Amino acid sequence: MNRIEVDIPKEVTIVAGPIPGREAYKLCKDMIDIDDVNMLCFSEHVSRIIGSFFTGFFEELCKDMTTGEIKEHFCFDENMKCFESAKDAFEKYTQNY
Repeated sequence: MNRIEVDIPKEVTIVAGPIPGREAYKLCKDMIDIDDVNMLCFSEHVSRIIGSFFTGFFEELCKDMTTGEIKEHFCFDENMKCFESAKDAFEKYTQNY
């Protein structure tokens, strides 16, 4: 399991939008291991994740990975405050992918 701390500015409690998603991906890109499961972890100050964030975050990876591969290689830390919203937003994102 490859744990990745997603860097979100302290003043942002609701993570949304493809542009912040792209920015977060750029910061995480070198830590992602496409041969392992990558556990995305959001800080305690993040209370909610909106699916549009994943549109930007996975934009580059979508060029080389299928929906199934993305679902297979990414998960979330269950102890995060925003776990349920991250999981739900990720499910919706991968269904619409």
